[in-house]
Parts: sequence; C-alpha cells; structure tokens
Amino acid sequence: MASGTARRSRRTGTSKTGLVHRYYSCSTCNRKGKTVCKGRSIRMDKLDTLVTTHLTERLFQPERLAEILSSLSSRRAEKADAVNARITALQREVTDADDKLKRL
Repeated sequence: MASGTARRSRRTGTSKTGLVHRYYSCSTCNRKGKTVCKGRSIRMDKLDTLVTTHLTERLFQPERLAEILSSLSSRRAEKADAVNARITALQREVTDADDKLKRL
C-alpha cells in the first residue's frame, strides 16, 4: 500500500459444503482491485491461531514470567512499606492529639 500501513478488512466466503468462512483481507485490494495491491486473504481462524500461539510462546516464557512476578512482588512490598509508614505516622498523630486533649 502506498501509505506503508497494512489495513485489513473482513469478508466471508462459503465453501462447497455450505460452511461459511471469515477472512482477513487487504481493504485497498478489496476497494481498488489486485492491480493496486496484491494483498492476500487469510482465514480468520488460521491467522488468529497463529498470532495467539506466537504471543503465547513469546509472552509466557518462564524467564519472562519470573521477571514480571519479581517486579510485581517488589512493587507490592514498596507499597506495603509506604502504607505501613503512613499508618505509623497517623498513629503518632492520634497519640499526639490524645496527649493534647488530656492536657486541656
């Protein structure tokens, strides 16, 4: 495509057995014809499976998961420390306020 971005549209087709298949296809090819874009159509279920499988294999690597979980654990511990510090500060304020009330 001239713009450098691949736009995909959806279309359907029916097999000889009457089964309806859904396809991803180039929208420029659909609008302007194959002389403008030689884009191919691919069945949705096939492309969806390929993309999902690839992402799963890349995203769910044990090393990557360990890194993500470690990062989450560290952030959670930092937040817990901040909350505990805030609770301690508030308890100190309560104690100071109680002391002031007793002196009244």
